[in-house]
Amino acid sequence: MKAEQGHLDILVNNATAVGPDPFAPPPFWNKSLTISEQLTVGLRSAFIASYYAAPLLIAADGALVVNVSYYGAVSYHLDPAYGATKAGLDKLTFRYGAGFQAVQRCGGIDLARADSHGEIQVRHREDPWGDKILASQETPKFSGLAIASLYSDPQLMSKSGSVVIAAEAALEYGFKDFNGKQPPSLREQKGSPRPFFTKS
Repeated sequence: MKAEQGHLDILVNNATAVGPDPFAPPPFWNKSLTISEQLTVGLRSAFIASYYAAPLLIAADGALVVNVSYYGAVSYHLDPAYGATKAGLDKLTFRYGAGFQAVQRCGGIDLARADSHGEIQVRHREDPWGDKILASQETPKFSGLAIASLYSDPQLMSKSGSVVIAAEAALEYGFKDFNGKQPPSLREQKGSPRPFFTKS
């Protein structure tokens, strides 16, 4: 990237590992220990990618780091390792925001999606609420629209370091999903992502 472009405009961290039995019922110790890999793949990978990308992001005329998150940071979902990973991403994002703001227009955002990974759709179909949830699911392209809108926002830096819910960003920036739907925010059902950390 450095040799080709000299800079990087947008970095999206969206990798994780949920193990072979992510939807096994609690307690968590009945699941495979591979759920701990979420902490390595989901959290550590985001940090390492951002670490190496930082000089290229700073070299850009305005840049954005997006950590794709989920309400699991503030409500129980899958298992404690999953929640810890998402909460960790929130904290990383807050610290990215403070660090990047010190140099120039380069923001860090946590983007909370309603559908954090495809396997959830399988679980939803087994759930009595499945049809209702699937009807409001976001397509992967919906996140792309949210990221593009954030990147183009001249007030991006006012959101840097915060958690942005994709469905709420859609209302703010005036776009719908590619399937024509307006996905709802799940803030009331699944908890309210903390917009900013007030203490270290």
